[in-house]
Order: sequence, then C-alpha cells, then structure tokens
Amino acid sequence: MNNLSIDQRRQLNKIVAAIENSEVVDYVWNALDHDITDTIEGDHYESGNFEDDLQKFIFGWVMGEKLPKQ
Repeated sequence: MNNLSIDQRRQLNKIVAAIENSEVVDYVWNALDHDITDTIEGDHYESGNFEDDLQKFIFGWVMGEKLPKQ
C-alpha cells in the first residue's frame, strides 16, 4: 500500500485508528475456539496479524475499484 494518494492514506489511517481504539479485535479473537480454528501457531502474534489483516480488508472493501493496483 505504498502507492496511495494522500487522501487514501488518510482514510487508511482513520480505519487503522478506529480498529486500534475499539475492542472489536479482542471480542472476535476471544470468541474463537482456537482448538478448532487454525489461529494459534508460530510466533503467537496471530491476534496482531488478525488486526492488521482486518484493517487492510476493511480498507480494501471500502475502496473497491478506487484502490490502486499493486
């Protein structure tokens, strides 16, 4: 996401801040049964990866076709 316009970068930053300032990641992460999901492995930073991926997913979804091609 290096080639975003200033406005797109600002929008992404707002999404990142909204996710970081909410408890949605904790609610979803704690709702998962990690014995039946593929969520705990390796470096045990999966909840952080989940948060990052959620931010990117939301940004990509709201930007749709306006998202620059990588």
